[in-house]
Amino acid sequence: MIELRDLTIRAQDFETDVLSLAVRPGEVHALIGPSGSGKTLILETIAGLHRPHSGSILIDGKDITSSPPEARAFAYVPQDTSLFPHLSVADNISYGLRVTNREFNTELKQHIGHLSARLNISHLLERYPAKLSGGELQRVALARALAIRPRLILLDEPTSALDPAIREDTYYLFKELHRELKFTALLVTHDFEEAFFLSDVFSILIAGRIRQTGKRKEVLYHPKDASVARFLGVGNLFRGYVVEAKGDYVVLQWVEGGAVISVKRTFRDRWVAEGTDIIWGVRPEDVHIMKGEEKKGGENLFDVNLLSLYSGKNIHNLVTQTTSTGTAIRIAVRDTVLQRLGVRTGDTFQVYLNPETIIMLPQE
Repeated sequence: MIELRDLTIRAQDFETDVLSLAVRPGEVHALIGPSGSGKTLILETIAGLHRPHSGSILIDGKDITSSPPEARAFAYVPQDTSLFPHLSVADNISYGLRVTNREFNTELKQHIGHLSARLNISHLLERYPAKLSGGELQRVALARALAIRPRLILLDEPTSALDPAIREDTYYLFKELHRELKFTALLVTHDFEEAFFLSDVFSILIAGRIRQTGKRKEVLYHPKDASVARFLGVGNLFRGYVVEAKGDYVVLQWVEGGAVISVKRTFRDRWVAEGTDIIWGVRPEDVHIMKGEEKKGGENLFDVNLLSLYSGKNIHNLVTQTTSTGTAIRIAVRDTVLQRLGVRTGDTFQVYLNPETIIMLPQE
């Protein structure tokens, strides 16, 4: 559908790495990255608002790098929605059709009427943007984008300005519309929940470079390097030395913890060999608290002290230290689990690191 081929973009003192990316027809592809990584710049370049420094943008195999925005037949929904304040909702939605000189026939009117109904904005058609809430503005902007039946819709942080309840409703609505209209979309976001709910494929962008592209499980459970792992929430990263690598298991010497760790390896970890220095990590939610259970010693089992506890809505974040070396291990548990365990600041208990949830990464 759309392909970025060896693309580089310069803007003031920022420059991307060489970018290569392909979005297939009917796919929702998320470009995820922290603020300042170049996400919006890439999206605006695809839309034709910036000229790339080098490389090309192709749509269905045709080079459109030099084509003006109006010739690309893309729909672009920026963060601020950019609705025209002097136009009614109805006129905002039909604006793209008028600009492209599309005949405003009965079929298109029915299409817009259907979109308005699906997005629950039919009652707003005579209003102006100043009279709309943030959620209403977002839905009108999406209706305007989809009205022209674009080959590609570009979405910049599509729900960042919405309240949590409205955001969740918008996720479901977007999925329903995508299933129904089968459009192709590229969205940029720094929000994991948004990306993983809405998208089929993910590209991780860090400091202007696409570090990894893949489907949900591949990206989440098999990050390519430590920078991707950190961004995706692998809060415990340590140094290790491979003592043994045989079959499906690897034995590591944990440098900071002064202990031996057993790790289950997959076909993606065949690069790991004896004598290799690596980074290994475990997600806070994959650290298992053994308080009150029978295990008193054994593989991947460590005594820790609870230093501090930070509570969120449903998740509690615990900061612990191993009693032997003082190495920090972060743990995330749900509210019900914390209540059952009854752990408090100052407690000592054991934690277990499941060999199947440990991630191995190349040394930086």
